[in-house]
Amino acid sequence: MPIAKPPIVERDLHRFWQHSAYFRQAQALPDGRPVQVVHPGRYNHDAGPDFRDATLRIDGKVHRGDVEIHLAAQDWYGHGHHADPAYNQVILHLVLGDDNPGEEVRLENGLTCPQLSVPANALNQFLSALDSGQGLPRLIDCPLSRQTTDKILLTVHRAGALRFWEKLEGFREQIDEQTWDQLLYRGICEALGYSKNQEPFRRLAQLLPIDLIFAELREARDRDPDLLVSALMLGAAGLLKAPERTGPIDADVRAYLQPRQALWQELRHVLQIRPMRAEEWLFFRLRPQNFPTRRIAAVSRLIVKFYRLGMLESLLPLFLDVSLSVRQIIAELRAFFLLPADAFWAHRYDFKSRAPAVQKSLGHLIGEKRADDLIVNIVLPMVAAYARETGQALLENRVFEVYTAYPGLQENVLTRGLRQQLALRQRPTQEPGNTHGARFQQGLIHIGKLFCRYLDCETCLRITPPAAKSETEN
Repeated sequence: MPIAKPPIVERDLHRFWQHSAYFRQAQALPDGRPVQVVHPGRYNHDAGPDFRDATLRIDGKVHRGDVEIHLAAQDWYGHGHHADPAYNQVILHLVLGDDNPGEEVRLENGLTCPQLSVPANALNQFLSALDSGQGLPRLIDCPLSRQTTDKILLTVHRAGALRFWEKLEGFREQIDEQTWDQLLYRGICEALGYSKNQEPFRRLAQLLPIDLIFAELREARDRDPDLLVSALMLGAAGLLKAPERTGPIDADVRAYLQPRQALWQELRHVLQIRPMRAEEWLFFRLRPQNFPTRRIAAVSRLIVKFYRLGMLESLLPLFLDVSLSVRQIIAELRAFFLLPADAFWAHRYDFKSRAPAVQKSLGHLIGEKRADDLIVNIVLPMVAAYARETGQALLENRVFEVYTAYPGLQENVLTRGLRQQLALRQRPTQEPGNTHGARFQQGLIHIGKLFCRYLDCETCLRITPPAAKSETEN
């Protein structure tokens, strides 16, 4: 007796959209217009549309936006997407079935987007090919991938340099509005906020400037610095309270909150700070280690590390010390930003009471991977911006040497996709250049965001380093 095939699920249609050669050819929308997939977008593991930043050619015109996929056309309205602003960037609704799903669906903003129906037999052929071991095809026709190995590596490394210099110039453009310390502080806050809490962290950095925190620390020498900064940060964030519950909070939570609540009530009136609302912070679908409460605790600990000398002045000696090698500088930077959790935050990510049995260790407040992200994306370009602004060419070159030598960060969907697109893993291992360092990864991100997304292949193939920095091509 033949084994029955499992029923088709929505994930099958996701894979079909993402990997099938079916969409290389133009398909007809219900109104007759041809639609062709240029780039299927990146798979969204969070709330919202299934694929983000897709690029389609509809009736000869390029459209960029999101794609939502359902097994049935009526699921668009059944799931409430027509009333959800998160779906206003959808440019195509893909459904399964041979029937006509209707020309368009409504968006919350009053606009509409087209629907495309996929024949069941096309999906079944794709799934049968996977079952037979044929594997997933590579869909994107990338001119860079057809170049020589040397050309590909040089292009990506140059893109990594461009991404660094663009960040550097971005910091320089902001310096007229704030001090270097505030610039670094805000950048660290935004980076620790990830995508979901980046804006609330930006608001917190503006509401509670670093110079104000430093001034309070230097004036209140008789107070515990950790207590003072965490009271200010959590209080201004509107998070310095236990959630409402029927039973009493446990002793550890009470011991942490009470002194900070008392100090915050005193300081908020003296400093005239109007705190944020707790509802501004997003906790939904975040790993507990990334909860805003823990990230704010991490920023508080960093500030205590910085306050005696200031943020920038604490970092500059590492780059100016000629006795330190590049590897030693990297090790010192990592040690500075690596933050072990204290007794309270080692087992907690918010102020809810929990039984000891569920209080497992959550690791560092800032681990090595997050420390590397902060250093590569915020610290190095900001110190380089300071060097250029003050005319210190040797310091700027030293920072760029550190950036070029910095080990690779954690891979993400974009870098993995670009490696596959460029077939880098299939190329000889004796290739020149570091293909696993941070600069190479940043180059992949730069190419993906600035060129692949906008189909600007010609510019990608002609990437050149900034004229003043040609000597940094290594």
